[in-house]
Amino acid sequence: MRADAHAQAEFEPKPYFATAGNAAQFFVVSEDITTECALEGASMFLSSAASLGSNSDALDDGARWAIVHLVEMAKALVDTVVNAQMESGRE
Repeated sequence: MRADAHAQAEFEPKPYFATAGNAAQFFVVSEDITTECALEGASMFLSSAASLGSNSDALDDGARWAIVHLVEMAKALVDTVVNAQMESGRE
């Protein structure tokens, strides 16, 4: 990799949340997570997001961002399970 390409790769923004095996700024799913743990975690995050959003009149910006992040973490967990199942189906 050329030096300028390497420097550019270092400064490319990473997503905040990522599936197992990918880089992220805040939240990366563990590569050895079980399907059951991933889905349980996703359910927990989605339940919290639904609870926060149940009274939309009282939502401030912090609560809205919390909902977004909870949903994105749940998505990373579910996507990890889906990706693992798709990869195991190819073998």
